Parts: sequence; structure tokens; C-alpha cells
Amino acid sequence: MTFDEFNVATAEAAAAQLLTCCGSRRWAETLAANRPYDSPEALIQDAEDLWFALDEPDWLEAFACHPRIGEKKAPTTDYLAHSESEQALAQQSLDQVAEALLAGNHAYEARFGFLYIVFASGRTAPELLAVLQSRLANSREAELQEATRQQLRITNLRLKKWLQPEPRGKAMSGISTHILDTSAGKPAVGVPVVLDRADGQHWVTVASCVTDADGRCANLVLVENVHAGRFRLTFATGAYFAAQHQPTLYPEVSITFNVASNYSNYHIPLLLNPFGYTTYRGT
Repeated sequence: MTFDEFNVATAEAAAAQLLTCCGSRRWAETLAANRPYDSPEALIQDAEDLWFALDEPDWLEAFACHPRIGEKKAPTTDYLAHSESEQALAQQSLDQVAEALLAGNHAYEARFGFLYIVFASGRTAPELLAVLQSRLANSREAELQEATRQQLRITNLRLKKWLQPEPRGKAMSGISTHILDTSAGKPAVGVPVVLDRADGQHWVTVASCVTDADGRCANLVLVENVHAGRFRLTFATGAYFAAQHQPTLYPEVSITFNVASNYSNYHIPLLLNPFGYTTYRGT
């Protein structure tokens, strides 16, 4: 449903579209009744103002629509499909902390009486566990307010995805790379690449790929899942040159870089030869 279609849809259809972004029926029905909106930005602002004007039962209704963080469920609704996408990075690192996250979810629900709500997009399972554990020290009132703020961030992300979609067939890359073998003057094909993110004193793998026919790994992390932090790209250059029957000084190349802001594009090329390499931030 486009924004223009939303403005003229039946109240029931408009509310159903909004419920894919936030599970509070009162929120959705009120926004549907407030149509037409002059712009997507006006709708997003009204959605935010209304969210904080709701009562606790409305917030809890929205919270209850989420799967538990780290819990794998088939996306049987559009709402759960959004959740699956937003928790994609956490699912990749889940094995490291699965039992602790399960216990943390149960402790949280026992203490506060509602699900742990956190903006999960672009964050690993260990990060989400650390946030959960820190929030267990909150009072119920403080935690309810924090959960409502986190839900608003989730809602705003979903509203913007709906109202400002990428062109069909195009996924906006957040972190990507390509390798040019300067000794051969051609892309380096078939190189295994691993992307890690710093988590305290440890590194957590968030994505991996093998360079394609153009020497690229185009979508290691989508832009909607990029969050500020320290990242590391590791290239298995030794295996690549071995396949070319060339000796090399570098069995692997590791590039550590800082992502300064959320939802940013970072393209990190590698210009490679058997005895040297350079890198830069590309476009």
C-alpha cells in the first residue's frame, strides 16, 4: 500500500497497514481516523505524538506482538516478518549466548510482566543480552518508559521502510567490499571474506561471503542494520593466490575500520597484489 493509497483506503485497511508497524490497535485505529495526511512526515510525527499519549494497556498490547529476542519463529504475519528482518544479525550470533538470552528473557518477564523490547536492528545477540542484563536493574516504571522508547524506534523504522521504500529490486548496501587484483588487472574472484564487529574485548562475526565474478561482496550488512562501532574485514588472500599458483607475503589481510554513525554506507575496497595492498573508503 502506497502513502496515497493509505490516505483513501477504508479505515479497516488503513489500520491493518499500520498494525504491521506497531501492534497497538488503538494507535492504529486513531491514526487511520486522522487521515488524510499531507505527507509521510506528517503521519510519522502524528504516530509519535499519539504513541506517548496512549495508556499502559496499549503499550503492552504492542509489546506482546513481538517474538522474544533470540527466539526463532516462522514469520506467519507481516509484523513477525519485520521482526525476523530486524533480528537477523542477532540470529547469526545467537549460538554464543542462546541459553543466557533465554534465561534473561524469563527473568525480565518475571520482573516486569512484559516482553523485553529493544531496537535490535544491526545488533548482535551478545549486545542484546548485555542490554537486557543492564535493564534488569531498572524499576518497573523506568523500564516501561524505556520499552516504550524502544518500541517507538522500531515503529519509526517500519514506517519509514513502508513510506520511503527502496526502488524495487534494489537493496541498499550498508557495508560492502570489492577486491581488485592489481597484479593481474582484474577482480579477485572467489576470495572468502569475513566481517566481524567488536563487542567489548571480543570480535563477533556478523557476516561472511565469497567474492563474486566482479570481485564484490555487495551486501555484507544492509544499511538499515548498520550501527556505529568498530568493524573488521578479513580476506583469505593466501588461498586466493595459492589458487593462482603465486607466492604471497600476506596469507590474509585484515582491515579494521570505524563506523561513525548508524544507517551509513561503508564501502571498503581492497587493492591487492602478492606483496602489497591498499584500502580506502569508497562509494
